[in-house]
Amino acid sequence: MDWRQSEYELIVSVAENNKADHRNYHLDLTGQYQTKNLLTVLESCHQLKAKGIDLPDTSIEQGLRQVKKLTGLHGRWETIHQHPRVVLDVAHNESGMQELLNQLEITTYHRLHIILGMVKDKDVDTVIAMLPINASYYFTNANIPRALPAGILSEKGAQRGLTGHVFNDVNEALTEAKAHAHPDDLILICGSVFLVGEVVAH
Repeated sequence: MDWRQSEYELIVSVAENNKADHRNYHLDLTGQYQTKNLLTVLESCHQLKAKGIDLPDTSIEQGLRQVKKLTGLHGRWETIHQHPRVVLDVAHNESGMQELLNQLEITTYHRLHIILGMVKDKDVDTVIAMLPINASYYFTNANIPRALPAGILSEKGAQRGLTGHVFNDVNEALTEAKAHAHPDDLILICGSVFLVGEVVAH
């Protein structure tokens, strides 16, 4: 398997069983971790075909091109703004955050700004311990009862060497981050599905 990525598309080349040819799939979900999900999808489709279900390759390819449109699935390394680049990712637990950190390692940017909000019933301390110290932080919370108050999140971050400011609302935090960001910076909004869902298109 080979893959290449742009801001709005992930192109994955997959070798077919017992064939020299590769098939290219264009995904509108752009995080590199989608390569793992793609193989699961393709194997599922293969098994469905083996059971006699009519599932043309063209339909599979078209579906993968427009997952967000067809399912409403957003916030998976999703770019919503350029210069500075603003990315939404719903990573909120240890495994999701590790995938997000892997993505950051292959992403080019000048400085990193992280807008972070989490819910109370997640392993907040573990996730915070994974985050890079050399980023500017904007601690906030979603407007739901389950949200961990931004002030508490900020205190937990400070204990791990994460410095930043507290904001009452994710969009307020985003406005502030954009005001302080260089055009080549990366602004990442993560930590909660609910937080990402409250981002107004900028």
